[in-house]
Amino acid sequence: SAARRGPAALKAPLKQRLLSLLRDNRAQLSPLIYERALLDTGALLVGLGEYTAAQRECFEPIARLAAAAKLAAGGDGAYEMGATADYGAVECELHALTARDP
Repeated sequence: SAARRGPAALKAPLKQRLLSLLRDNRAQLSPLIYERALLDTGALLVGLGEYTAAQRECFEPIARLAAAAKLAAGGDGAYEMGATADYGAVECELHALTARDP
């Protein structure tokens, strides 16, 4: 079983499940809720050590929307979401660089 193989064996299915849930339910969620869910999922993935998935699947899409001023949130909410996405993407990149060159 995955539990016997340790935490690493549990991370991959959890990562895939989180990302699948977001993709499968995107149409049922308002854009604002979906964008916030991406940021929350990114934070969860960072907590699991899944930095590449968090960066590519969660933080970078929100950062791109923020840069194009196309986030569902307006005003301070958009600024906060954009800053959170930028910070998350940079944090993930730092972990990736550290892993390549400790």
